Amino acid sequence: MDTDLTVALRIDNGSETGREAVRLSQEISLVCPVLFQLNSQGTIHVSVFQGRFPAETIDEVRQIVKGFSRTIVARMQERLFLRPNGNIFWNLEHNVAIAALHKECLKVLRPMTGGRLMKQFSDILGAGASEKNSQLIKKWGFLLADDEFLPHVTLCRLSDLTDQAFTEQIKVQPVDLGLHDLILGEIDYSGNIVKVI
Repeated sequence: MDTDLTVALRIDNGSETGREAVRLSQEISLVCPVLFQLNSQGTIHVSVFQGRFPAETIDEVRQIVKGFSRTIVARMQERLFLRPNGNIFWNLEHNVAIAALHKECLKVLRPMTGGRLMKQFSDILGAGASEKNSQLIKKWGFLLADDEFLPHVTLCRLSDLTDQAFTEQIKVQPVDLGLHDLILGEIDYSGNIVKVI
């Protein structure tokens, strides 16, 4: 059986960044309905790679990810970003080390998927994705890959896209982000980690 996985930089829930991410997510959910939000018990993370892997490759993927581990210091942006699907991102400032880690994951892990696609990206293709998005999904298995890579924390997903104007008004506390825990996680349709493996 295939499994949808993310290689991610885990953010400590008790850290300044973790607390701010949960606060922002909860503040948004008080203003408008959301399909999901962060909480202090979930795994807050920045995905650097996502893919659907055959079961027989998961142990090898786990060992490869352990070899990728490194300490990364980054800074979170001081504004939020609304994606067309209603996801609200809290992006990181551009970071050379995270971009290099992403490229390394693409090179080593994408071939191990055997070209498989996670359901959410098959659905995007089936709904008539743009040519650019179709190419990204077919080549890399997900949208925000290669030159389109955008490291972020997904705070929540709006259930009504007409509620988007408020994102400009939310005050984000400036925080630095120390990332040292690279994990492999099983993810759900929305990209939330359901289990660290």
